Amino acid sequence: KRLIEIPSKYRRARQWHSRGNFVEAFLEDISGNSLGAERLYLKGAKHGLSADAHFVAAAKIAHKRGDIDRRDKLIGLAIRASGIKSLALIKKAQWLLEAGEFEKAEAVISDVSGSSRELSSVLRLRGEIYFQKKDFSQLITLLPKLTSRKVFDRTRLENLQISAYSGYLLNS
Repeated sequence: KRLIEIPSKYRRARQWHSRGNFVEAFLEDISGNSLGAERLYLKGAKHGLSADAHFVAAAKIAHKRGDIDRRDKLIGLAIRASGIKSLALIKKAQWLLEAGEFEKAEAVISDVSGSSRELSSVLRLRGEIYFQKKDFSQLITLLPKLTSRKVFDRTRLENLQISAYSGYLLNS
């Protein structure tokens, strides 16, 4: 029985240490030491229960630095750590949307697992993607959810509604 208890205690200690690394990395990032923060995030990813959170945080730092290749590599590791239920997919889609790669962003969002599709951030991304692609029929279909979930502020929602309906009528 003693031999079984030791590994589980060791694993729990490593997980607590991983959480500590996450907090230290956050503080390092706030203080302006982004390289140290990224190193601590990655160090904590090895043994943490939420390795994808560590990888996403490190990817955000790489994104801030403008290191797109490193960012994409870290997001890939986050997705590999948690699979399609990973929230790293949402962050990847946001960055693709910012870069103007609407088709890729839409493909990534379509990979998001069923329960995550109803998150406000996913609905917001879908709305922005449809708006940017001028896919007004999809946007009109999505508008009731965007309205009921209060995904956008009132002015942005009104702009989306006007654009969607007028674009749909002009294209019909």
